[in-house]
Amino acid sequence: MDKIREDVHSFLKSDMYSEVMAIKRTGENTVKIFYKENVVTQAVSGRFAGEKRTVNRR
Repeated sequence: MDKIREDVHSFLKSDMYSEVMAIKRTGENTVKIFYKENVVTQAVSGRFAGEKRTVNRR
């Protein structure tokens, strides 16, 4: 859990924060980040840590 918190906090400090609509915990080790244009599912721990999958919202 601490790793997820760290990742989200460091992300919120980045420039892309202005585009973010919501961040949702979707599993034991994944978070979904909703931007205006797309949705990024990011694994933050476990076997696929650091992997991102992007889906356009249009």
